[in-house]
Amino acid sequence: MQKSLFIALEEHYTPISGTALNHILGIQLMKIAKASYFQNENGDEALLQEFDGLLSYLTSLHLFGQKRSLIRLQIERGDLHAFYVLESAGPILLLKGHQQFELHPKRGCYCYLPPGEYILEFPEGRTQLFSFYFRGKMFRKNHERHFKFLQELVEAFRNKTGLVVQSIDFRIGPRTRVLIARLLEHLQFIDLDTELFLHRQILELLKLSKEKIFEEYEKVYDGSILALQVREEIRRSIAIDGQEFRLDELPSLFKKSQQYLARVYKAVFGHTMKQCRKDFLLELAQENLLKLSNSTQAAYACGFNSVQQFDKFF
Repeated sequence: MQKSLFIALEEHYTPISGTALNHILGIQLMKIAKASYFQNENGDEALLQEFDGLLSYLTSLHLFGQKRSLIRLQIERGDLHAFYVLESAGPILLLKGHQQFELHPKRGCYCYLPPGEYILEFPEGRTQLFSFYFRGKMFRKNHERHFKFLQELVEAFRNKTGLVVQSIDFRIGPRTRVLIARLLEHLQFIDLDTELFLHRQILELLKLSKEKIFEEYEKVYDGSILALQVREEIRRSIAIDGQEFRLDELPSLFKKSQQYLARVYKAVFGHTMKQCRKDFLLELAQENLLKLSNSTQAAYACGFNSVQQFDKFF
């Protein structure tokens, strides 16, 4: 996707080597993207990574500042943008003319950003901002009805509105962080499989955003909601990690004991989470056997260590 968002870090920082950073340390980098490191005379630091996918453009920005900082942002084409404030001491302000929007810590939101000049105002301390943008055309007419929180943004994109439009925001929980971490980890090669993986992950983040908004603003809680969320997480995890995914990863994501999750899941679906994992793994295996040339490739694509282990599963 053609780059349309430009962050003017060079106006405030000088490019340096990564070994010279003192405050932005121990972070997860995007494996597929080059890291650009910056520092200024005040000891403020920045680290920027960008990746231009076929259908979306990713940005990972880390900052450390001794005081609040204002950084200019240039948008050359109107697109839909997702912002995830993974770490920050306070809200990030997004300014365009008389319009002002807040991006809150540990929360995400979507914005339609028309072309023009913007200012991002960051609080002092450490900030981690993950974002991506994509063309609103991916929502064909009426497809956005499944994403109520994006309808106004898609309409603004279609009408080429000159004003910024922001969605309702939502909590960034453990599952959102895991999806973003997987995205950073698994994007490694520039090929068709990478593009398909990236597109699927962006869709998963969109679906999870919808789920988070429903949880926070709309739902009346019952066990079936939790069971559906667990099933969806098993499906997502199998699609990415194959047989390496373990059910004991779920309690930390949902902040519930495994026994409780298992009881609720079985009460709703009538079978165990273990059976659910097996069913999704079978689907993945069948898909890879049809797509790849031999069982060895299919075995490794599903996360098995050998063809023998793969055959034993069947």
